[in-house]
Amino acid sequence: MHPNTKEMLPFLFPLLKLILKNMKKIITTSAVLFGLAAVFYAGMTFKQTLYEDGVWIMEVL
Repeated sequence: MHPNTKEMLPFLFPLLKLILKNMKKIITTSAVLFGLAAVFYAGMTFKQTLYEDGVWIMEVL
């Protein structure tokens, strides 16, 4: 074991407890951010499709 690891352990435990306590909050935040990113990406893709279809419709007319 690294000599500094023993000194670090007392600092690491409260940090781990804090992370575990806030795990639900962290997961929720991550899920919300991921959801927003997915919606944004889908919106951009849909807009692109719409634009391409619009150009195609113009050519047909």
